[in-house]
Amino acid sequence: MATYSNPFSFLINALWEALESNTNFTDLVKEANRIKLDSGFRPFKSTLVESSVPEVCILPVGKRLFEESPCDGATIVQSLHITVATGRERTSDLLDVEWRVIQTIAKAIYASTGHLQSLTWNAEQIIKNVNILPMEEGLTNDEVNRELRGWAAILPLEVKMFFTNSLLGVS
Repeated sequence: MATYSNPFSFLINALWEALESNTNFTDLVKEANRIKLDSGFRPFKSTLVESSVPEVCILPVGKRLFEESPCDGATIVQSLHITVATGRERTSDLLDVEWRVIQTIAKAIYASTGHLQSLTWNAEQIIKNVNILPMEEGLTNDEVNRELRGWAAILPLEVKMFFTNSLLGVS
């Protein structure tokens, strides 16, 4: 895994690596339709067309800072949305991609080896828990689908990370 200057980019990249290691996911979602926000000036396409879907993106949507602060460090909870835009009205176009995302996230959380909690950032295992929140689905979601009408979904995740005082720069 590449070196990251911050733990939040590290987390998003770890999720992308998990998704892209699932060939069933990569067979459904073309590389150009995996929208990575750390690449390019404007990674989102202004308008979706049939060749642009399905589209998947991982969005940071907020943080709860220092939720737990024991003497040796602090917890930050990063909220993320994995979004799926299908641009199609057939439910199978949505459900197939959702299933591959769900499989990948389950493996990333529960696998006996190589799971998210085993990964290290700055030589420390910072990811402590991944909480999957209820998935939202809809036939019209203008923010996700933009100009193309079709099924869209948002899978919210909350990732609890623990940072030692050393990583926080307070020791």
